[in-house]
Amino acid sequence: MNLHYHNSKTNCFLYSVNTYLAHYINEKFYKGIHYVWCAPEFYNDNNPPSSNPKEIYNSLYEEIKKCDKHSAKIEQNRLGLLKGVEAMFKSGVITKLDRDDIYIIIENAEIKHFTPLLYIIDQNRVKRKMNAVPRKERANVISDEFIIKDLYTNEFDVIQIW
Repeated sequence: MNLHYHNSKTNCFLYSVNTYLAHYINEKFYKGIHYVWCAPEFYNDNNPPSSNPKEIYNSLYEEIKKCDKHSAKIEQNRLGLLKGVEAMFKSGVITKLDRDDIYIIIENAEIKHFTPLLYIIDQNRVKRKMNAVPRKERANVISDEFIIKDLYTNEFDVIQIW
C-alpha cells in the first residue's frame, strides 16, 4: 500500500474538472457563476477516481475520444446540468425562456460538447468561498474535497489538456 499524506495548506491551487458544455452554460446563462467540486491537488492517491481531478479528466477524455454514445459519465454530466438548470431557475438567476433554451442545448449536445476542461483555482482568491465536503459525502473518508458554489470566471484559469 502506498499512502501519502498531503497537507492542503501548502498547496496554492485547487483543481476541478468540468465539461465544455457546463462551462458554456455557466458563462452564457449564469452570469459567469460556476458551481464546482474541487481538490487541492491534481492527483492524490487518497482521492478515488470520482474525486480525483486527473482521473476524472482522463476518463472523460477517453469516453469523448471514443465517441461513446452510452457513456455513463456523459449521462451523469447531463443529469447534473439539468439539476443545475432547475436550481438556477428556482433561485431567479435565469428566466423560463433561458431554462427552456438550456434544456434544448443539453438534450441536443453532441459528445464533443462534453470535452473536459481543467479549472485551476487560486486558493487565496476563494478561501472565504471554499466549503469542505462533509466527510460522509466524500468519495473516500480521507479524500480532500471542497465545493465552491459561486466561483466567478475571473477566479480561475481554464486548461484543455488534450
